[in-house]
Amino acid sequence: MKRTLLIFIYIAFAEVFTVSAQIHTTLPHKTFKDYEVSKPILYTQTVTYDAHDKGYDPVMVTVNSFNEQGQFIQEYLHILGKFESETAHNYIYNNGRLDSLNTLATAKNFNVKTSFEYNSNGKVAKETASGVYSKYTRHFKYNKKGDIESITTDFDNGGHNWTTFTYKNGKLDLVTQIDGQVKEGSLTNYFAYYNGELFARWDNLDKDLYVFPSAFMHYKLPKHPEPLATVNNLRELQATNKTAYNKELNSVLTHAEVTFEMGQSTPENGDWTRRMTKETRFGGTTRRFHFRKIVYADGKVSGSTEFDYLFFNKMKDL
Repeated sequence: MKRTLLIFIYIAFAEVFTVSAQIHTTLPHKTFKDYEVSKPILYTQTVTYDAHDKGYDPVMVTVNSFNEQGQFIQEYLHILGKFESETAHNYIYNNGRLDSLNTLATAKNFNVKTSFEYNSNGKVAKETASGVYSKYTRHFKYNKKGDIESITTDFDNGGHNWTTFTYKNGKLDLVTQIDGQVKEGSLTNYFAYYNGELFARWDNLDKDLYVFPSAFMHYKLPKHPEPLATVNNLRELQATNKTAYNKELNSVLTHAEVTFEMGQSTPENGDWTRRMTKETRFGGTTRRFHFRKIVYADGKVSGSTEFDYLFFNKMKDL
């Protein structure tokens, strides 16, 4: 089988950015299409290792399972080692709709029961969560086209989250998320999109600007003076003049901080099965190797969770 080795540089700030993290409040819909695979799957199993020249140790196992409709039915995480723990997110459906989500954890205070209600158009209108550390009610509103327009979350402790979505030419353009007791003066995060993909984000307090010009390049510009103006200029050039865009992007990123790198290997179908992530924070560097087994709905299997020394040797000096 033909294999290709792809080396990508991810530039981001490790303390506040992770590749798989939910970046802002979104609709509670998940299918195999949200999980970096090219076609329907039954499940994926990923084992993460801490590795060095003298050996390797598994530190985490994740398993994601799907039903025949391609919807998540369970996300399972098992952290190994001194602080061993298990967490399972169980998705329950009724007539094809997500009816409830139950989170079960080793530390029972993190258990959460979440239920969903729908409007007359079949879209999620309300989400209610109940748990020791997670009690809230979330309301969803849509525009005339049926696109999500706002999500408001009211927490039992008196806090709120206001998320608004704006569109340009029918595509998501900007997401604004306010977190606090009141809107005025609270932390506000901004997420700018280009062609439906996240392009940049920043907030109104520290103004650190994170730029994502592609899925494989992430940059942090600390204390950027005019985040919105910079982002709008870059997006406009990207749409109208690629040469000028690349020149301006290189100029803007001159003082970027590199804190995260990634390398991965993919089989012919393009779904990654081997991945290395390297985080550098406060002068220290941590490398982890992730090996993934994918079982497709058509019965085909790709990859393995066994540690691969060949991939390790190719990636260890990145």
